[in-house]
Amino acid sequence: MYKVMEQYWSKNVSQLPNWEYSRAVALFYQSQEKDGSLSAQDLKELEEAADRDLQTALLKFPSVLLDLLDKCSVDAADAVTKHKFFLEASIK
Repeated sequence: MYKVMEQYWSKNVSQLPNWEYSRAVALFYQSQEKDGSLSAQDLKELEEAADRDLQTALLKFPSVLLDLLDKCSVDAADAVTKHKFFLEASIK
């Protein structure tokens, strides 16, 4: 039963932008832990996983980026905010 549910969730939550971005953020924050419970290698691997997950989220849901930057009051470089990839996604 658990295996069936695991497959169900893994197929469905990956289609949700908030899940993809939240996973990347959670991995990043975990990689910043300084309590000594994880080795330096583990922290590095978590940070690399966070980077990969953020890249995946941006590729799967590019329309979220500009709204996210706006909500966070981040002034991104023009190279990002005016990039064709993100502009076309936000128009759809």
